[in-house]
Amino acid sequence: MKIDSSAADRDAAPDPPARVAGPGRQRATALALATLGLLALVGAQSMPWVSVRTAGAVDWLFGGDSEQAARTYRLLDLSEAAVPLLVGWVVLFGAFVAAWVKSDWRRMLLRLVYVADVVIVFLTFNLGRHAVDASGVRASDYPTTGVQSGALLALLGTLLVTVALATLMAPGRVGLESAASQPP
Repeated sequence: MKIDSSAADRDAAPDPPARVAGPGRQRATALALATLGLLALVGAQSMPWVSVRTAGAVDWLFGGDSEQAARTYRLLDLSEAAVPLLVGWVVLFGAFVAAWVKSDWRRMLLRLVYVADVVIVFLTFNLGRHAVDASGVRASDYPTTGVQSGALLALLGTLLVTVALATLMAPGRVGLESAASQPP
């Protein structure tokens, strides 16, 4: 049995409704981003955060003492700097959880997270001063500091949590294939 339909019948049929990414998809994306951010922050704890170099790079290349040339510090080695960063991360995750529960607070919480992000970035790049103090190097040695992989991974984790909170606020998106077929 064969059913034929004319072109007019096919054109008269209503278009399927536009697909909208519902809150379930946004919440799943936000949760995945926040989980990746948490994993990045936890993983960054075991990596080097700051290096302090006391000898010039040329001295180190030509047989200088490598222990004196560069010392690396993890975040937990710099205890006075670790506490404010850990508090900042707790604020980030607390804001994410509050935005998850209370949708009315999301705009205010996103602004709070932006301020917390600026503070966290400042604290992360200010770790060099704490590392120089912990190394006991004299100021006359002109020590230089460098940010290492742990600090960069922690900044990535901070960014992921911020994007997760912004994802909770994003309005639903209309699918491209359905939006093109909609009449103006």
